[in-house]
Amino acid sequence: MPNILGQNFIAGGRSALGQSLQKSLDATTGEELPYSFHQATDGEIDAAALAAKAAFPEFRQLSPARRADFLDAIADELDQLGDDF
Repeated sequence: MPNILGQNFIAGGRSALGQSLQKSLDATTGEELPYSFHQATDGEIDAAALAAKAAFPEFRQLSPARRADFLDAIADELDQLGDDF
């Protein structure tokens, strides 16, 4: 089984401040998967938005090829999580 932690990833760190858990569902069947995720708090959402805003100027300066490399690396990591992701 993949290592899916059920936490939010914000500005390079993990956060799970929300008290509510959301079950993961298979998008094609609606079947419940064995993963739960902490619902983000308003503060976590704000922190994620601020982190994205802070990162964008540097990302914007990258060449299209470098941006593609960056996004491909993210896709590769998601692929490693397997079909459950």
